[in-house]
Amino acid sequence: MKLKQSVLSILVILLFSLGCARTVTDKDVTLNFQIELTFQGPIDTSKYNYLVIFSKVASPNISLPEKFIESSTDQYFPTPGRTYLEDPLILLSQTLNQLYDNYFNTWSDYILINDNETLFFHSNSTGFATTSDNFTYVEENGFEVSNAYSNGDNKILFSFDKDFLTSSVGVARYISFATTEIKDATQTGYFRDKIDQQLQITIQKDEEVEDLDDNNDSDIPDAAEIKAWRVKIF
Repeated sequence: MKLKQSVLSILVILLFSLGCARTVTDKDVTLNFQIELTFQGPIDTSKYNYLVIFSKVASPNISLPEKFIESSTDQYFPTPGRTYLEDPLILLSQTLNQLYDNYFNTWSDYILINDNETLFFHSNSTGFATTSDNFTYVEENGFEVSNAYSNGDNKILFSFDKDFLTSSVGVARYISFATTEIKDATQTGYFRDKIDQQLQITIQKDEEVEDLDDNNDSDIPDAAEIKAWRVKIF
């Protein structure tokens, strides 16, 4: 009888241990994104906004305005959660709603680097829902990054925990980069540069994607011209 009880006790302990093992989730896997951007010239976070844009879906692609060309119309680009001039002449007949419809609906999250701060904005969905109030969205509290950049460098390098984007391992995320130039006392800038194609990366250890732009866009300021990019998960 005692032998049977001992065997049963061992079986119960084993089953309990297996059950505990199954409760380990993706949230227990600590992974980080590392973003590295290289520019034509030294960066200036007091004069430029540096944007890292994410999407949860492959289609539609992350939507952005065209790169700046001197002879083209200068695109004012107030991103979600930022102050801007509500002047129809500056907005070029685009309402805030239209900017969301045309662009921000395709962004699930974005990171903004400005004035030596790194801010994270989250849509709570696959895109920032159309609104006439840009402050429907605010920066995420508790966003922590490991920074390695300063004005005067031509490179931005930082890392952050994957859980700000997703708790799941093995899913894909789509990424683009852009810059805007600030010309007034608000937080909004005029669109300058972007990469030509969004990146795709699978969230798992040691995944890495990188590329570069060999073209020299003379109309884009050196501090805003994106020359190379790398995303790594570690």
